[in-house]
Amino acid sequence: MFNKFDYVAKLASALTLIFFSMAFVAQADQKAFAQIVRSGTSGSNNWKEYDSSRPGFGIYIDVNTNTGFTQTPIYVTSLACNNRCWVTTGGSAVYNATPNGFRVYVRNVDGSPLYPTEAQRDGWTINWIGTR
Repeated sequence: MFNKFDYVAKLASALTLIFFSMAFVAQADQKAFAQIVRSGTSGSNNWKEYDSSRPGFGIYIDVNTNTGFTQTPIYVTSLACNNRCWVTTGGSAVYNATPNGFRVYVRNVDGSPLYPTEAQRDGWTINWIGTR
């Protein structure tokens, strides 16, 4: 049986590989050296309430990459989980990027409440790759 969620996950993985391949080729054409410095996962216990005056509106996590870059790299992220991350939006958007980290905001697509305890319960993490 065709599973559209598996298809979307495989498509997203393929597009990420294409993106990095194109970035490496573009930098190679400029005689620059491209390097994926590190990929990692931010812990599921670090999720916070987006806005305490609007409980359940959404959550965020600050990802400390400790890449050692002197300039801000290009970060690519994805939301990983044990349950229910497919009903969210925002897990692939990077905010306030610096050489040592960034922030990701997540909310439910349908606007239903989302709390840090749900992300912790379901093992949500942010996978990331940084390149310069």
